[in-house]
Amino acid sequence: MYKNLEEFGYSRNEFLQNVKEGIVMVRFIKKNNSIRDMICTLNFNKIPKDKHPKNTNNRDFREKDNIPVFDLENLEWRSINISSIVYACPICMSQKIFMTV
Repeated sequence: MYKNLEEFGYSRNEFLQNVKEGIVMVRFIKKNNSIRDMICTLNFNKIPKDKHPKNTNNRDFREKDNIPVFDLENLEWRSINISSIVYACPICMSQKIFMTV
């Protein structure tokens, strides 16, 4: 069974800080119980301008379970339930990301 994020010593606040400042590889359990890996960010410098949200006011995620993030592979916004995250790792900004299937 997977452990949640905080059981690995990686807090919710650390995740939010990393995803706001840079790029994070995250593994989470979807609602249908499948496992998904995603490379995501909330750093607007990494998100195409045409994909920026129209309203960025009140972006306080401290009390929310579902966190909107930008999926850098599919170039779309996704929502992750913070309690479903089983692994997260910040990606070095100098790394180039190439995913092969």
